[in-house]
Amino acid sequence: MKTQYDAMINNVGYSSTLWEYWDYRDGSKNHAWAGGPLVIMSKYFAGIMPYKPGYEEILIKPEFGNLTSIRANVSTIKGNIEVDLNKEDTHISYEINVPEKTIIYVDKMEEDIISINGEDVENKNYEEDKVVLTLDKGKYTIISK
Repeated sequence: MKTQYDAMINNVGYSSTLWEYWDYRDGSKNHAWAGGPLVIMSKYFAGIMPYKPGYEEILIKPEFGNLTSIRANVSTIKGNIEVDLNKEDTHISYEINVPEKTIIYVDKMEEDIISINGEDVENKNYEEDKVVLTLDKGKYTIISK
């Protein structure tokens, strides 16, 4: 994806849209069908997907891979889901805004300290190397150390 979309991203004249063809001289300069990777990135990198039909409940299970930051905004029938994730050597921060009940998988770091909006989480549920949290509708800052 980096190689194929590089020209679109780095072309100052057309950097806010996706082109119909790989060469900017052909086709339209605002082509939705070229955005297939955006769906893949929001689902598999940011990990945003419905947990129950119609986004009655939301699942956020990010996979950083070799990325250090992930930002995504997914529009749903229930409202926007916003995530801004940043991974550093000592901690990971998860800034999320969700319109419905959400299950989020948080990477467990060395100290195994998780805080939500500044308050430490005492009783944690683990699934492999992740801490599983259930949150209601709202805006959250989650820090994993």
